Amino acid sequence: MKEEIPTLWGDLKEFINNPKQKEYFFSSPVVYRTNDDNDDSLVNEVGIIDGQQRTITIAILAKVFRDICLTIEYQNGVMKAQQMYSVEDQDGNVVSRIKSDMKQDKDEIRKLFTNSGIQDASYGTKSNDHRVSKCYRYFFDETTKEIEELTEQEKRAYLNKFLVNLKQKCFIGVTTCSDLATAIEVYMKMNSRGKNLHPSDLIKAELFLRHTNFSNSTDDVSEKWTDLAQGKEASKISELLHDYLATKRGQISTRLYSDYRDVIQKFDSANEVIEHMEVLTEFKHHYFKWNNSGRIAPFSDLVRCKVRYASNLLAFCDLYGASADYIKSIEKILDAVYAIHFTFERDSNILKRKMVKCAHELFKRQEAGSVNWDHYYEYLLGELKDYFVNREEFVNRLAQLQLDQNNEAQFFLRRIERFYSPEGKEINKPKFVNTEHIYPQTPGSNWDPLRTPANGLRIGNLTLCDSDFNKKLGNKKWEEKVRIWKERDPAKVYKLVNHIEDNGPGIDFDLEQWGDAQIEKRSKRLSELVFDILLQPVYELML
Repeated sequence: MKEEIPTLWGDLKEFINNPKQKEYFFSSPVVYRTNDDNDDSLVNEVGIIDGQQRTITIAILAKVFRDICLTIEYQNGVMKAQQMYSVEDQDGNVVSRIKSDMKQDKDEIRKLFTNSGIQDASYGTKSNDHRVSKCYRYFFDETTKEIEELTEQEKRAYLNKFLVNLKQKCFIGVTTCSDLATAIEVYMKMNSRGKNLHPSDLIKAELFLRHTNFSNSTDDVSEKWTDLAQGKEASKISELLHDYLATKRGQISTRLYSDYRDVIQKFDSANEVIEHMEVLTEFKHHYFKWNNSGRIAPFSDLVRCKVRYASNLLAFCDLYGASADYIKSIEKILDAVYAIHFTFERDSNILKRKMVKCAHELFKRQEAGSVNWDHYYEYLLGELKDYFVNREEFVNRLAQLQLDQNNEAQFFLRRIERFYSPEGKEINKPKFVNTEHIYPQTPGSNWDPLRTPANGLRIGNLTLCDSDFNKKLGNKKWEEKVRIWKERDPAKVYKLVNHIEDNGPGIDFDLEQWGDAQIEKRSKRLSELVFDILLQPVYELML
């Protein structure tokens, strides 16, 4: 259930029960007439460019009230509710005002609003969980809860009050245009309702407008946009369009709407518009898969560091059919590149442009026919080779680096942990894994001051810890932290803590104290491990 529907229901109840609030503003849809001036049979029919979802939602609420009124035999309420979504045709028959040309919705909407009876108890449950039916079930269940303990007379009074207020005090600011093209232009330019339009909103309108140059129907383009935008906020679709365009053009756009409009203007047919939207929808599934920070995969560590253009490159690899082995190999290259990037604090814009260039090269190769993944892999190694440094330079730099950015600290720590515990599951729960500072960030009197305060933020003073255990350790003194770690089930302690064999990353619990010398020694050891785990395998490939 989308958050908007419970929010709307809560707002309406608050409005109905607040006599001081004189009116409630629903929405400001942009509509256009779909009939000729001489067509009397469809004189009141309009198409909606913006505001379809809110309009249908309100109609569903009215249908719910109508059905509940029918169950309690409140005929006056039935008529009031029915008038909100139906009208009499020329023959005196009651017909629905609501219809949709969207393939996935049209049948469900038609069935709901032409049903003269009451929906059965399974409607909107798992046996019938279409989004229209789920919306109906939500409103039905919530309204039933509101009136279930009322008397019959009180139920009628409650429903009547709701319906009267809906009809007389709730307003929709409709902008009516003479034709579809005008409606799209108005939609693109208006922002009077206080809603921030995202670039994706304007690009959507441009796609609709370009399609109407070649076709009088918006059914196909509307359906394709629904497929593309389904389940994602406008801001996320804007990011997808931005990254797709950057890959297509080979450069990062600073004017997404105008740059994308230039692409759209080159489409020479309605089919080209539809085909482009189908490509975007296919890309969407790969894009959000690789940009999902909760995804259980090594690269999710980089996603948490907001390495968007690297994840975009991998999304295109996935889209174009790279095998799992090739994708893992490319991930290793990117891991190494970003390990160096974080360690030497290099210019992010330079690396962004580098990632876009690599993705654009992949795009060109696919457009030319197909991708030879061996050749593309060699291209990546050559393109990113200038990023690499030698072992001594890297280790010395990382050992001295202050990791005050938690995302970057976790990137290094997680890669070490996963190397020593590849089957570990806790590491794949990003919301529950914290960075533990062994020497506390705010030490109390139990701790001697560090000779070099910066050591508190170096990698040797850091480990991973689940959030609850992190609170338990708190700012306790060294001996107390050691006792708590020792008493815990070893299976729940990270290798970064307890694996000290073979020069491993763990912490020596036999130490009498934890201070500068201990942090500096472990910092060098962990820095060497990062190089051996992330960079050395790629060096070997280059050779």
